[in-house]
Amino acid sequence: MMYDGCLIGLNGMDKPKIILLCGPPCSGKSTWIQNHNVDNLSVLSTDDFIEEKAKQLNTTYDVIWGDSIQPAVIELAKQLRDFTQRNESFIVDQTNVNFKSRRKKLHLCENYYKIAVYFEIPLETLLVRNTQRPGKVIPQSVIETMLKVYRRPTVEEGFDLIIDGAENLTGT
Repeated sequence: MMYDGCLIGLNGMDKPKIILLCGPPCSGKSTWIQNHNVDNLSVLSTDDFIEEKAKQLNTTYDVIWGDSIQPAVIELAKQLRDFTQRNESFIVDQTNVNFKSRRKKLHLCENYYKIAVYFEIPLETLLVRNTQRPGKVIPQSVIETMLKVYRRPTVEEGFDLIIDGAENLTGT
């Protein structure tokens, strides 16, 4: 299917959609959602969970990430199951950098139209962007590790449409 910069052509589909964002931290995934979520789909995000928790505790994402990431992953898995049981379309805003991290989510979405939006951004750009996120700085070693294990999504994994999100990213 051709991609024209937005997902309007998919609005009338009979199947629900899962849009799985795939890329390291600071690659533009959340910005892509702001610019392309024309259907106002629900967004499942561990970052949103951690940011909300930080707000409740009057602290920052950086400070509570270590203690909050596992509960955030558990909550996202619960939300994913809830959405798929209701056959609702949604976006997953996580790193999803390799086949293993994507397989569990795709397995729950057998009757869905599966869209991968990937972000391949040079390390130097990621590190610059990382310094521009006060209160949400990711250790450089984490970004480097994610780049090393990153694999571009493939049709063989079960995706119906694969989009280069960095090519269609504006506002960065």
